[in-house]
Amino acid sequence: MTAEFPRDAIATAAVFGFFASAWFGWAQDQPPPAWRRWLVAGSVLSLLTAVTGGVLTWRHWTDPSAFDAGTSRTFGTSSASSSPWPASGPPSWPAAGGPTSSPPGSPWSSGCT
Repeated sequence: MTAEFPRDAIATAAVFGFFASAWFGWAQDQPPPAWRRWLVAGSVLSLLTAVTGGVLTWRHWTDPSAFDAGTSRTFGTSSASSSPWPASGPPSWPAAGGPTSSPPGSPWSSGCT
């Protein structure tokens, strides 16, 4: 990633930090005992990354960005139109000949046989 627009790199760190904290939190559900320390460290570091990235993004909000009036609309339209596709995956698996069950606790577990 080039740092032509530091604000964009900082915002990306904030987003990745947020989602990494969700992943590390989910991974702490029932890990092997030896993993717990590393998962907690990952959670803490990812939360620090998200918070630091969020604060720095806010402080640099008026700096130049790769997104302008033209690219923002195109990016938003592209992102919004692609979002329903992955969300439709798990409920449609049985109809497509894929897995017929989901992990316990999954939001799709009640819809699969």
